[in-house]
Amino acid sequence: MLGFNGPQAEELDRRSSQNIQAVSQAGSVLARGTQEASQEIFGLVQERLRKNMDGLNRILGSRSVQDLVANQSDLARDNLQQIIEANRRMAELMVRIADEAARVIQAQANQSANQTRRVA
Repeated sequence: MLGFNGPQAEELDRRSSQNIQAVSQAGSVLARGTQEASQEIFGLVQERLRKNMDGLNRILGSRSVQDLVANQSDLARDNLQQIIEANRRMAELMVRIADEAARVIQAQANQSANQTRRVA
């Protein structure tokens, strides 16, 4: 292995194997996170569609210009509020996923560092 033999080669093999395992585990975390984010987005879209239909029904049921304007502004406010909430939820989800993947990689780095200190 690149001119290394004996204990050095074994150590490099072991570290490479552990690093590949850590990357694989982090990839699994990210894949699960992507699936979770997709489900969250789908749920948010469904909720937004439902609320938009409710708002449209209120607009169509308006009995005066003032009522129409109030219903339109309520719908606009609700849309903006939901966009802000959806972005907050997605940001929290992404941070949680990134933290989990980083913990996997950091744990491997710590383990490698500890083993290297023991060998040295």
